[in-house]
Amino acid sequence: MFAAPLMPDFVAAGTAPAPGHTPTSGAASSSRHRVRLRVQSRSDPSVHRKSRWITCAAPSNHAGVPTKITFVLTGCPNGVPIDLRGAGTIGEGRLRITLCPLDEHLTWDPALVLLGGLDPLLAFAAGLIDGDEPLVMRSRADVFGEGGRDVGTIVTVSRTTRERGRVDCRAQLAEARLALEVGELLTLEPDPQIAVIVRGAAAFYELPLGSTRGGDFLAVVAGRSWSSSEPRDKVVRLRACVARRRGVVTLDLRKE
Repeated sequence: MFAAPLMPDFVAAGTAPAPGHTPTSGAASSSRHRVRLRVQSRSDPSVHRKSRWITCAAPSNHAGVPTKITFVLTGCPNGVPIDLRGAGTIGEGRLRITLCPLDEHLTWDPALVLLGGLDPLLAFAAGLIDGDEPLVMRSRADVFGEGGRDVGTIVTVSRTTRERGRVDCRAQLAEARLALEVGELLTLEPDPQIAVIVRGAAAFYELPLGSTRGGDFLAVVAGRSWSSSEPRDKVVRLRACVARRRGVVTLDLRKE
C-alpha cells in the first residue's frame, strides 16, 4: 500500500522531551499533539489553504473603500408616472450613480435628480452625516428661466438608510412641475462648480442649467434634513458631470 509520510527531523526534535525531564503522560501527549498540529499546518499547503479565511481581515467600510448605493425615485412629474432606478458608489468625497428609467418619459429628464433628489446621498458622500441612523430629507427646487420667468418647481422627499455596508435611498416626488418640451434634455456647463451652503440641518445651493433646445435656466435648491446626527456647518464645493448613453444617465459628483 502506501508508505506513511516521513515527518521532518525538526518535528521529531520538537516533540522529544528535554534531557533530564520526565513529563507526565498526559502533558507529554498534549504537548506533542500541539506541536505536531502546528508544524503540519505550516508545512501542508492544503491545511493552510483551508484555514486561511479565518485569519483574513474583513472588508473595511473606512475611507478608501467605496460604498455601494441604490436609488429609487417614484412620482408623477407633469402628470405622468415615473419609476427611476439607480445604482452606484460613494466614497472619498465622490458620488457616482447610473440612472435607468424603466419607461421613457417624454417631458422629464432623469438628470433632474440633481435638483434635490440626490441631496441625501451627497450628504453621505461629503461626510456631512455620521452614524447609521436613517436620514429623512425634504428638498425644494425652484427653476427660473430668462428674466426670472418661473419654469417649474420640484419637491422631493426621501428616506436614506445605511446597513451592512450599503446605502439605500428611496425618494418620491411630492410635486414635480417643469415646462420642458418633448425630448428636451438638460445640459451642464463643462465641469461646473456647485457651492452647497450647510447651516445646521438646512442646505442651499444654486445650479445653472442649459438644455438641448437652447434653454437657459437657474435652479435654486433648499433642503432640510432630519437625522440623529446634526450636520456640521460648512460650505461644500462640488464638481458635477453628466454622461448619457441610450437613455441611461450617469452622474458623477465629487467634492473639491
